[in-house]
Amino acid sequence: MRDLSGQTLNDYLRVSLADKADRQAANFDAERSTSTQRRKFHQYCERAGTVPGREYTDPDISASWYNRNRREDESGWDEALRLRPDFARMVADIRAGELDGQGLWFWRISRQARELEVFIRLRDLCRYHGIFWVVDDEAYDTGNYRHMRRLLDDAADAEGDSVKLSENVYDGKESAALKGRRAGRVPYGYRATFDPRTGDPGPDEADWDEDGNGPAAVVTEAYARVLKGESLTSIRKDLNRRGITTGTGAQWYTPSLRNVLLNPAYAGLRKYQRDAHESIQAAILDGVEGDWPALVSQADWYATYRLLNDPARTTNTPGRPRHGVHLLSSIVVCAVCGGKLIRRARTDAEGRVTSEHYFCRENSCVGIAQRDLDAFAAERIIAWLADPGVVAELHGKGSTAQARQAQGVIAKERAGLEDARQRAEAGRISLDSLERVERGALARIGAAEATLAGLETPKLAAGLTEAAQAGWDALDVTAQRQVIAEVAAIAVHPIGRGHGGPRGKIHPVYRVSWTWKLGPGAGVTIPPLDWEERRAELAALQAERRAGRKYVSAGRRDKLAGLLREDPQRPDREVARLAGQVDRHSIRQVRRELEQAGQIPVIRRTRWQVRDEGYVTPAPAEAAAG
Repeated sequence: MRDLSGQTLNDYLRVSLADKADRQAANFDAERSTSTQRRKFHQYCERAGTVPGREYTDPDISASWYNRNRREDESGWDEALRLRPDFARMVADIRAGELDGQGLWFWRISRQARELEVFIRLRDLCRYHGIFWVVDDEAYDTGNYRHMRRLLDDAADAEGDSVKLSENVYDGKESAALKGRRAGRVPYGYRATFDPRTGDPGPDEADWDEDGNGPAAVVTEAYARVLKGESLTSIRKDLNRRGITTGTGAQWYTPSLRNVLLNPAYAGLRKYQRDAHESIQAAILDGVEGDWPALVSQADWYATYRLLNDPARTTNTPGRPRHGVHLLSSIVVCAVCGGKLIRRARTDAEGRVTSEHYFCRENSCVGIAQRDLDAFAAERIIAWLADPGVVAELHGKGSTAQARQAQGVIAKERAGLEDARQRAEAGRISLDSLERVERGALARIGAAEATLAGLETPKLAAGLTEAAQAGWDALDVTAQRQVIAEVAAIAVHPIGRGHGGPRGKIHPVYRVSWTWKLGPGAGVTIPPLDWEERRAELAALQAERRAGRKYVSAGRRDKLAGLLREDPQRPDREVARLAGQVDRHSIRQVRRELEQAGQIPVIRRTRWQVRDEGYVTPAPAEAAAG
């Protein structure tokens, strides 16, 4: 190679995290930073008499085929241009002719690339622009076959080293995962432990303080509140208000809280290669338990996972709030078609709400006043939760190991089934695959439910009596909706036109069928009361009232007749006051009798005038004169 003195030499510096992790490398200390490579570059320039040119630096960026940021349909060259910004800048400068006739310095050929494709394409590009290389303090002519053959062997070795390193890393990670060891940073709510003799890391332990508080208590509190129906936003605001921060000292945000709750590590579960699976649920290793203590049960974690991944929770229909603000909307169903009832409001010309009803969303089969149904449901729920028999049953059944195992199976299978359904809707799996998954999952759920039926009710129900005792009104609407959905199935029946109800309203007890899901009466449906029977009772009562209005005592009749004869145009209100607050029906009845007898003229009142229409029969004086 010709003398390089006076030549411009540009350096490319790179070190990856994988290189840093490979502590068995003999040259680890040199590879651990780009600053070391920069120092060696300038030392070479002083010895060779070259002029330092442009510097291209890509610190902490992998050049391996096994880079986890790699895309399936992407070549090694395209990946290098996308993930290594200074490598892409260097290639752009070469293509623009700005480095023509100059040189490129690489501390090792592996710093340039760990893939033969990248090596070959960069060599061809530099050959075209007359650029030479300096690798390991030796100069190479990119147009010289023998020079490039030597570097090609080194590039092949670098690629092979990358494969071996990847296999060793993945073998180590897989082995650690199967042994239940933690990977990555310590989760919030835990603290790391170390062997006092060797300093090696040991199993994590829960981060409790002396009073039983601390980050671990925050985690268990968050799970309990979510399972009781509280929203993530409400929990996050409360934690920030109390001055509780995340593990990094930052305030809580809804996504960060959600990520904590979706971490299976808190149930002692170990996930592996999350990026290679459709969901967190699918990445959990079956039969592997972590070597750290669980903060929540597996059943509670799976229940939380299903709740937070429910599409109904994350879908925001235009014009409707994300979280339900109407107590029974989409919970109550139509007894005719089975569709859900949603809330609709009617407004006047000025936009003011005049009425609020629940209507059948599918076919408008039924409708019922929102205020009446909300009050009826709340009253029935509170009475049920306060029933001593319900309290005894919900709290009396123990949390045995068999019950906990059955709960865990149910929660896990339901979460897996929901994941499969979402993948099928997205077209990621076929309907046949979904059918097989569903058939197996439902069979396992049925067996676990049969086991659980005689052992224990769902854990959420055990906390419902506490919610009732603390006061139904103290719960937010989201929690109230959760309670109702857990304990009851409600259906609204039509009543028909011309039902004859008082002022068009019928109490919900005559329209609602109610089925308890929990408690002593679980599975028993309470049908609506018979409205026709009640209608007959109301008709009889109204007839009785009418009959009572027609009766006027002799003394009161004489008094009213005297007042009306004295002044036939006297208003009924004044007559009632003078007679001692008499019922106006009695006044009108006596007035009609006197008019028909010809004792007083017929008086008709409008809004603006009083009209005397004369006597129905000749006046008494005229009759006597005749």
